[in-house]
Amino acid sequence: MMTQVGRRITLLGLIVQSKSALTIAYGEGQIDLSGVSTARVNELINLGCHTAVRVSGTLQYYPEPGPQKATVIPQQRSPEHFYFSAPRIEVVRVEKRVKSKPKKG
Repeated sequence: MMTQVGRRITLLGLIVQSKSALTIAYGEGQIDLSGVSTARVNELINLGCHTAVRVSGTLQYYPEPGPQKATVIPQQRSPEHFYFSAPRIEVVRVEKRVKSKPKKG
């Protein structure tokens, strides 16, 4: 993916659970989506983890931070990752949830 950094690309993937941001899993890995409104993030997450989306944007890369100096107060930092900032997100398919049949009783 490093050769694609800085280029506008489109990929198809699935919404996955992530601690850091809204994340899309695709064939080669995962990409974080930043700059997406909270309402839109909630809407997409509520559709479920088997929701296929088409995401378009300029691919960006956050490099792994170097070691912290011993004199600096330790801070949590994000690991290296690829991301789209303010991407265009289109829902392609939503997996239907299976409803259980009521018990006869």
